[in-house]
Amino acid sequence: VFDLPLTVRVEFGRASVTTNDILNWKPGTVVVLDQLAGEQLHLYVNNMLVAEGEVVISNGNYALRLTDIFRKSKNLQKG
Repeated sequence: VFDLPLTVRVEFGRASVTTNDILNWKPGTVVVLDQLAGEQLHLYVNNMLVAEGEVVISNGNYALRLTDIFRKSKNLQKG
């Protein structure tokens, strides 16, 4: 059971864009997300929201410091 693979992702925010927008992207393009700087990030495991946290730097790498862990399933997956 403890060796089962899981998909883990951190979501910084979302944006709705058209295919035409994506085809016009180039280096330096800014994609505006629906989340403000400093807001909590969401941590999903297998598309289930399990925690929220904030970005920190650990040993030169970006990391997520958990600030809230949801003990019951909280599926806020949109779309």
